[in-house]
Amino acid sequence: MPATATVHALVRTQGRLVAIDSAAVRQAVPRPATLQPMPRRAGAIEGLMSLTGGQVLPVLSLAPWLNADDAAGDPALPAKGGLVLLLQHGADSIGLAVEAVVGVQRLPAGRVQRLFHDDRPDELFHSAAVFTEGEPAVPVVDVQRLMALAAVWVTQADSQVDVQAAAVAEPPPQAAAGSRWACFRVGDARMAIPAAQVGELLRPLPLRKELLSHDGVLGLCEWRGRLVPVVDLCGALQALPEAGTPAWWCIVCAGDRAIGLVVQEVLAMARWAEVPDRADAPGDLVLQRRVEGDALLQLIDVQALMARYGETAISARDDAAAHGQGALAAGAGAPAYMVFEAGGAFAAEVDRVQAVVTLPAELRPRLDAGLPATLHWREQAVPVRPLADALVGLQPQAARQLVVVREGGQLSALPIGGVKAMVPRSTASRHRLRLRGRLVEVITVQTDGERASYPVVALQGRVA
Repeated sequence: MPATATVHALVRTQGRLVAIDSAAVRQAVPRPATLQPMPRRAGAIEGLMSLTGGQVLPVLSLAPWLNADDAAGDPALPAKGGLVLLLQHGADSIGLAVEAVVGVQRLPAGRVQRLFHDDRPDELFHSAAVFTEGEPAVPVVDVQRLMALAAVWVTQADSQVDVQAAAVAEPPPQAAAGSRWACFRVGDARMAIPAAQVGELLRPLPLRKELLSHDGVLGLCEWRGRLVPVVDLCGALQALPEAGTPAWWCIVCAGDRAIGLVVQEVLAMARWAEVPDRADAPGDLVLQRRVEGDALLQLIDVQALMARYGETAISARDDAAAHGQGALAAGAGAPAYMVFEAGGAFAAEVDRVQAVVTLPAELRPRLDAGLPATLHWREQAVPVRPLADALVGLQPQAARQLVVVREGGQLSALPIGGVKAMVPRSTASRHRLRLRGRLVEVITVQTDGERASYPVVALQGRVA
């Protein structure tokens, strides 16, 4: 069988970012205010932690193997916190003191590369991986080697340590027993996403504004060669937005679709034995609401999330999109389009376009006042009508050009902000997605190595 991708927990400890294979990470719990000291003259142990059921967990530090001065105070990482990761290898368990869980990230098989082959008995790190293109490589903790070097672990007879806290590990499917969740703060709300469906946690990228701004949709980002819609869920979760730039984007994947969610803070991972299969109310994004400590945590239904934001159809991989339900014919079947500005970026088929002219200055006062206007074009009186499509929200003051189109046997002049580009025939890929309660065609084009998507509207004037 081909090797599968692995999921790693990214954590900060001693001011450094390190990765741990999530298969070895069982849980993350708040670090006690004090750890019980253990009388030892040397070693990496920080102290002992008492668990439920009378169990004892030795808590280690990576300080002997990390130089904290090299990366202390990295402003890109979350503020210092206090957690203990419960690491397990077979029946053996240890605790690892960390400052924060930065997130979880899926990594293709074979991407963890061994760098040191000398097997020095006093060295912990021998491998590293690049989790985000363009970012520095992250050292990977070998949990078995950590136990051996520290010569510290506890063996549990049943291989189960009962810690009533959140878990960090690769989970089974969403509703399976013991499913594990990645938790985040969005505005003043907290939400959880099935960890297996977190494709990547990344810092904000430049946004494209081709999509309509509605229901928290901010725009499109390029992620791993795909265009992915980025959404702020504050409105959907009834959360109070937070001013300033978000700290992270969480890329969530379901099948061939992906969506980026704006988050302000990455919280400790969580694990629950029982989670419903679907939300109680159709269309509800929340599977379950749980009280954790003094906060309400909302568990997100990823399928409902993808259904709510039809823009995710744009993110489908080219080979999958070509055969998906939302795909339309491309190649020879795709017409030519005009891309224009009209309270947003839109595309329209050019077959009925007769001309694009500058808005005459004498028509400006009538348009601004909302009064009927007439364009004198080629010895014809052409009525000026706003675009009828409800997706278009052009303010009269923003109109700079008029598109003259033929509707049946009549001409109309439609105000637009301006033409941005022309898309030749047979070059755009087309999809259908649901926007504002109806199916809308969206085209995706690629020029100079960049991709852009535009909703398609009909060039029809509104009749008073």
